[in-house]
Amino acid sequence: MSNLVGDELIRITDDLWRLRAPNPSLMTGRGTNTWLLDLDGSWLVLDPGPVSPTHTHAINSFCDANIASIVVTHTHEDHSPGVASLVATTNDTASVVGKRLAQSMIDTVEHHDVSFAPSVNVDDSTVLDLGQGRTLEAIATPGHASNHVCWLLRRSGTADVLFSGDHIMDGSTVVIPPPDGDMSAYLASLDRVGALGAQQIAPGHGNVIADPAARIESYIQHRLRRESSLLERTVGAGVDGMTIDDLVQLEYATLEPNLATAAKYTIWAHLRRLVELGAIECLDQSSLETPQTHRELFASVRWRVQS
Repeated sequence: MSNLVGDELIRITDDLWRLRAPNPSLMTGRGTNTWLLDLDGSWLVLDPGPVSPTHTHAINSFCDANIASIVVTHTHEDHSPGVASLVATTNDTASVVGKRLAQSMIDTVEHHDVSFAPSVNVDDSTVLDLGQGRTLEAIATPGHASNHVCWLLRRSGTADVLFSGDHIMDGSTVVIPPPDGDMSAYLASLDRVGALGAQQIAPGHGNVIADPAARIESYIQHRLRRESSLLERTVGAGVDGMTIDDLVQLEYATLEPNLATAAKYTIWAHLRRLVELGAIECLDQSSLETPQTHRELFASVRWRVQS
């Protein structure tokens, strides 16, 4: 095992390390976090990251080529594509644990690793026994992605670390991209993980979060404030309604151009939720039922208060 401890590789506890993938961007921050859990003789790797020979080599080198399990939070392209190359380094002996993207969604979403094929396809009843009184429990958390799973590490039955993937991140809020992403499901999932009582959150991006309850509550309040603001602006537009482009310009006055599409997706998710709540209506129902390119959707569809 490497003794290097630096910016990319940091020891969190006696048995847990973070190794950051070399994929910095506006959406990933300084890179995707891969979590390495010592199983006393072998290793569990959580979220092996994007396709990156450099990162795969770093993981395998750190774990002394002794990887027993590879666990995934969801199948976006910065979290799961590294699975295949990492499994190959184990002569296909490592188990792969995660949740497949539903077949019905494969042709309707962007930025998913549709080749992901776990040997253990998880649900809410999946609990991995890690030994020494430790378990890793799958917590279904749809919202950012329909197949998103947070993983709760318990020690002697006590909730300790929540591996949150992209459900909760450090340093930013989370993009909710319909139709695979769902704002109502996201808010419900935040409530659910908030009730677990984890001591800390190990996110997919950023640093460990030491105040889970406060951070989760701040996420919920941020979403509810945004929802209230969007409803107020839509009501103010009257019968003609507003487009998502209109709302982005009002809600994000200083938005970086490269983040415009992410902002539009999240506003779309909020508007779909407001339709569910009966507060507004969409003047093109196909935008609720069928996937469209973001240019078509964001340029033409109008939303207004429920008449």
